[in-house]
Amino acid sequence: MKNLFPVGFDYKKELYWYLAFIIAAVITALTDLSHILEVKRELFYDGVYTKGDMAPDFIKVSNGHMFGFWLLMIFAVYMMYMHYRYHYKGSMNIYTMKRVKNASELHVRCIVIPIIVIVSSFLMAVALKFLFFKVYMSILPTGSIQAGQLEKLLNSIKHFNF
Repeated sequence: MKNLFPVGFDYKKELYWYLAFIIAAVITALTDLSHILEVKRELFYDGVYTKGDMAPDFIKVSNGHMFGFWLLMIFAVYMMYMHYRYHYKGSMNIYTMKRVKNASELHVRCIVIPIIVIVSSFLMAVALKFLFFKVYMSILPTGSIQAGQLEKLLNSIKHFNF
């Protein structure tokens, strides 16, 4: 793991920041569940579902609660910049990196971990969105769910609108 960070860089501190962002993003995403439960509560009157009442689209109920993952991705891009900056300004390790036989070593040390974080945070956001969609579809009465929910969800993921 140490070989994927700039030489002499405090990588443990960066990993702790990534972990803190992930925890905050997951906690923020969990607000989707409270909104889904609120929709369910509004559909029932004294524990009985009134036929004809329609639940709002899943995308409207859960829109915007994944912004913690977007912040994590922005932080990872910032850390790419900081890795390069560290080589050129912080430690002047650029001279060490120029002597390494593998010409791509500098780029590997600067971008691999942030790229892994970006991809994994996107996948976590999508996985949580599908998990919450499953909860939405399972706890709401079948007659209250509008048609085409899955297509709307896939379309929002396709356009990075979640």
